[in-house]
Amino acid sequence: MPSIVRVVVNAILIASVSYFLLLATPALATPIKSAYSLLLDIRGGGWIGYRLAFIGTILLLAGQVYSFKLSQRHSKKLLDMHCYLTIAGGVLILIHSGFPFAFRYANPFTSIYAGMGIQGLVGAQGIAAWLVFILVISGAFGKYIYGKISPGWRRIFKNWLLLHIALTGALYVTGMIHLFLVLVVKHISAI
Repeated sequence: MPSIVRVVVNAILIASVSYFLLLATPALATPIKSAYSLLLDIRGGGWIGYRLAFIGTILLLAGQVYSFKLSQRHSKKLLDMHCYLTIAGGVLILIHSGFPFAFRYANPFTSIYAGMGIQGLVGAQGIAAWLVFILVISGAFGKYIYGKISPGWRRIFKNWLLLHIALTGALYVTGMIHLFLVLVVKHISAI
């Protein structure tokens, strides 16, 4: 049985991101522009990019159902679902961030400005993009490699799952900062 604290924390995080998705829903009704550049439109505030982020976020949230682990009987199927949904969602989020063609956050820390208050956290979107990239690779490692490595190597990577969970928590925080800046503050450079 999962710990009550883990279930409550996951439920709060999923509910928080779901709230931001509800704020984002009305913008999905905007019509597509007749003339657009695919590379610009696929990123952030573009018509396609906005939808990629929306769908990617939904897939990431759906993949987090695994973290509740309410049933041990179906844990293998839930893990598979978690891997497929989060990898697909992560790829959509990476495309939304401009990766690899128009990615502006090779060093996301140059976009964090301490003196500007909440708007100075615009670099959190770059950190979030890097976290998505790292977590997709980490998840693929856990799914396809970790179970097949020798016990000697397994000892080296024994803290992999803890790191994966910690990075996921950091993604929640940086992702919610980005969603807050875009959807509540309407900070245009966060797009």
